[in-house]
Amino acid sequence: LMRVGEELRPMSDAVYLKILQESEPDFSEKICKGLTLDDLDEQAIVRMKSHYADKWHKPEFANIPTMQVLSDFKLVDAEGRLNYAALVLLGKKGAIQKYLPQNNVVVEYRLNHSMIPYTARQEFTEPLFLLVDSVWNYVNQPASNPLLHYHDKFNIFDLPAFNEEVVREAILNAICHRVMYIQSDVVIKQYPDMLHITNAGGFPVGVDVNNILQVNSMPRSKRISEVLQKTGLVEKSGQGVDKMFFHCLSEGKPLPDYSLTDNFQVSLRLFGRIENPAFLIFVKKIQKSRSEDNKLNVFDLMALYKTAKGISHCDTDSETLNKLLREGLLIESEEGMKLPAFYYEVLVKVEEQMAKRGEMNGKTE
Repeated sequence: LMRVGEELRPMSDAVYLKILQESEPDFSEKICKGLTLDDLDEQAIVRMKSHYADKWHKPEFANIPTMQVLSDFKLVDAEGRLNYAALVLLGKKGAIQKYLPQNNVVVEYRLNHSMIPYTARQEFTEPLFLLVDSVWNYVNQPASNPLLHYHDKFNIFDLPAFNEEVVREAILNAICHRVMYIQSDVVIKQYPDMLHITNAGGFPVGVDVNNILQVNSMPRSKRISEVLQKTGLVEKSGQGVDKMFFHCLSEGKPLPDYSLTDNFQVSLRLFGRIENPAFLIFVKKIQKSRSEDNKLNVFDLMALYKTAKGISHCDTDSETLNKLLREGLLIESEEGMKLPAFYYEVLVKVEEQMAKRGEMNGKTE
């Protein structure tokens, strides 16, 4: 029962699940009874060592005994018992199916959004150090991840509908933040123009749609996340979302959309279209003119994006606004914030090019 005003009412499933998520210790650090070294995939272990060696410039790390590495990464306890993090990161398919059958990533491809049956489907039950590559390779087939084209003066440039770094970060986030004790796969529904990724459990405590860029959330599978940080697959908690937003903004694409998230699952939609080619060209030229240690960050790009879209800056950090104003990337006017004249010049040229292409297509038809 739960108190609602002066009454006692049955606790809703959403509230009950939230309480469980807040009180549940890290699932991935729990001992996986019965899991042995023979259940771990040698290729995944080699990949883990290689990632760590590359990140920290320690080639000798590849030759350290596996048991020592597992101990250093806290994947095994003093008694030699392996935990669920070891299973998720390094476990063979058979071991995963035996001890954690819900640890799958399912990719379904559909030709359009109205289709109910899928056109193609693939289920991935692999150690995480191999799974991310496998899922990306499946998503990144030429027919399902086509090249998009945009014009900059007389040049035509292209970029893939789905950015590799964005997709990888989305997969890692879904696995690190999912609620493992819910019998539900990570599901990726792919369309020609969108990826829809869902994982069990709502947002972690303290995170919502409005603050997802500002809050460094605690991953539910902290032990898994720690190993991914040590080996360079992720940086630190919360920065995966930063990366996704950064690349979408830089490529003139719609922002990652979490609006369908509820108390039972996180829902992320990534859109594979160039929404604003003028903004893409504008950002590209600005970044090219700046030194490596002075590139615009995701919060800078978000402020520029809001200005281009005519969105209020009521929740934009004042430090970011002052920086962009000093550098002339934002301009105050009677009508509100504006971008430099260069952006609007690019916007006019892009619209003219699109109009011409539309006329040419009409004549062809």
